[in-house]
Amino acid sequence: MIAGLSILQIGDLLTMSKAYALTTDIFGIELGIWLWENKMIFPVDDQKQPAIRGSWKDYNSEKIPSNFAGLAVRTNDKLHIVDIDRPDWVQGNPNILTTKGAHYWYTPVDGVKNTRQGDFDLLTNAYGVFWGKGKEFQHSELHEWGDLTKMFPAIEAFRSSSNTINELFDGITYGDSLGGLTKGINCRTLPNTDTSIFSKKVGKKKEITYPRLVEDSTGFVVDVNRYRQAQVTQMENVEAGKRNNRLFRSSLEFHRLGLDTTELEKAALVAGLDQREASRTIASAYARWEDDEGTSPLDRVAVWLGAVEATDPTDSQWDVAQYVARCALEQHSLAPQVSQTRAARDNELLSQRYAGTVLNTTLVKRGLVKKIVRPGKQANGLDHCNNYHLLIDGIPLEYIDVECSTGAGQIDGRESAGANEKAGGEQ
Repeated sequence: MIAGLSILQIGDLLTMSKAYALTTDIFGIELGIWLWENKMIFPVDDQKQPAIRGSWKDYNSEKIPSNFAGLAVRTNDKLHIVDIDRPDWVQGNPNILTTKGAHYWYTPVDGVKNTRQGDFDLLTNAYGVFWGKGKEFQHSELHEWGDLTKMFPAIEAFRSSSNTINELFDGITYGDSLGGLTKGINCRTLPNTDTSIFSKKVGKKKEITYPRLVEDSTGFVVDVNRYRQAQVTQMENVEAGKRNNRLFRSSLEFHRLGLDTTELEKAALVAGLDQREASRTIASAYARWEDDEGTSPLDRVAVWLGAVEATDPTDSQWDVAQYVARCALEQHSLAPQVSQTRAARDNELLSQRYAGTVLNTTLVKRGLVKKIVRPGKQANGLDHCNNYHLLIDGIPLEYIDVECSTGAGQIDGRESAGANEKAGGEQ
């Protein structure tokens, strides 16, 4: 044993050395070191998910798990990626050959955002696996956007342009206004066609963006299957008088996550709603989501972390709070299940007991969480995994108007005083 190092620490060191050596072998010493030191390289598991502790956007490069199956490079202001998912499209000199196609690295240009399409992805705030199963690294030279659009004309349509507004109003004429109304706005045929605008088919559906937004913003992945299973099980047991409201809220989140509502609807029938009522509630939730998704859990959790930061926490207290935030986002819940043991392990705190003290004492006293003890699971010193409801000043996070919140904020249109009794219950 190396003096002063445990078996676990030696394993971490050897694993990091392996990942570091692979990086420098692939990119060369100078570029490899630069990529590593700037945290642009991190390991992934066999499902291409980040195999690191913490977010892939901010992780400890000296603590690489030993079970990684590949290496990924994250994009930044010096590197973006075009991911082609059709073998018949591959041409030119790609940086990475993949089983589905190829990756082309390019110098970033203005107006291009993260885009997920069937045949290709534009990765501007994401990561791309360059070493591992099904990946063949070719070179690290960057392409120019203009050269890529010549090879793949379809990608140019996803770069925003100042001409968009002009194109939007092409084919519409304006006359004089009369009595406050506009005279002369014509139902023109569409440009270059004989089709009336009244007969035009849009063929557009609202895009599911939230799960990708969470991952792109934080590096965390929403466990949509866990959320689906939990909501279906809970829906079956909702008591009369609360079923419609619960079905509406759950349906709204199902739509936000891109989940099919069939199982949820069946669970509502088990709970006692009739078919017509359940179908109408789910349809109403879809219409609400399509028009305005409302404040997302990501926004609310970000506000909660800001409230924690305002209490001037220590480094370790902040680490525990960030772990709670991670659980909330991954579980898509404002009352996530939090493991004290995992919080201590992932953040390398002194002990599980320390993490538990921060959760059950520090954050509780500051009105930032409320521990939910389920019937039959009383705190007996052996139960180290509980749900914690996120609060600000003792107020449940879901009741706070995030847009105008400067602390307690507004709660359901009322001042925050006396709202503490609303805490509790899983979201």
